[in-house]
Amino acid sequence: MIVRFEQSGGWGNPLGQVCELDTDKLGAADARTLRELVQRANVSKTRSARSGAARDATIYRLHIEGEGATVDLELDDSTLPESLEPLVEFLRRHARPRTGK
Repeated sequence: MIVRFEQSGGWGNPLGQVCELDTDKLGAADARTLRELVQRANVSKTRSARSGAARDATIYRLHIEGEGATVDLELDDSTLPESLEPLVEFLRRHARPRTGK
């Protein structure tokens, strides 16, 4: 499974953060955690949604490839479902600031 994550917008980090995680290249514990978080998040039933009312919201983009399916999501602070919060927190811990290059 490959998960690409991008966080942008909001306050304090104008360039945002990014990461790409591949369960084949992660340690066993992180790979297992990532698979479990994706499964619990039920991403295949989640739809992209952005709130027009959230002017300075943080935007989250997720691209998940695995087990014969690909899911692309774009959400913000006010539309991020509770079921995805643990996954986003895990990805944020692995993300690094995007460079201006």
